Amino acid sequence: MKHEKYEIAQLESEGQGKNFIYVIWDVASRQAAIIDPGYDAAKALDFCEQERITPIYTINTHRHDDHCLGNKDVAAAAKTRLIAHYHDSDSISRTGGVPVDYPVGDEDEIQLGEKTKIVVLHTPGHTLGSICLQVDRDLVTGDTLVVGNIGRTNFNDGDPQMMWDSLQRLKKLDPLTRIWPGHDYGPAKTSTIGEQLKINRYLKARNFEGFKRLREKW
Repeated sequence: MKHEKYEIAQLESEGQGKNFIYVIWDVASRQAAIIDPGYDAAKALDFCEQERITPIYTINTHRHDDHCLGNKDVAAAAKTRLIAHYHDSDSISRTGGVPVDYPVGDEDEIQLGEKTKIVVLHTPGHTLGSICLQVDRDLVTGDTLVVGNIGRTNFNDGDPQMMWDSLQRLKKLDPLTRIWPGHDYGPAKTSTIGEQLKINRYLKARNFEGFKRLREKW
């Protein structure tokens, strides 16, 4: 998707899990971030070469291997610096094969060129260190929010209460905010916060107890 200052590309991974990889780049400087290279780092690297953009960062939305296994390949090819939330950093360093260079926290900012700023939103629930990445009215949601659904909360450090709290935060964003999920699990590859408020039963839950009952039916 093209904007005046930046562009976002959604790439479909050839591996299992229907993963999406994202590339965000600053139009003026051509500096880019590759998000969640997962099983198909080569696709992201090839895309950057074709578009003549320079990846300077790899960013992981959380620690699961289908999102961070490609870190080593991207770092080897492009010498990117790796960014992840500090709660997931140790696990990502082990799984991805390269250390996290910049552990980040909530509302930290990642700069691409002079005009493009990626804001980190800490959204635990799927993992303790899950994050969303916001650029203006675009939001890469990882496995926190997918189209028509949400990420699972019954893996290791997943937590339903944390997920509920994170979703309440996302619900307050501009309804026109476009979400870019970590997986192609829904009826569309992308959506908006406003659309999800209408169709996503987890966002429509009125209280935590109702939300929890929905999770128990997973």
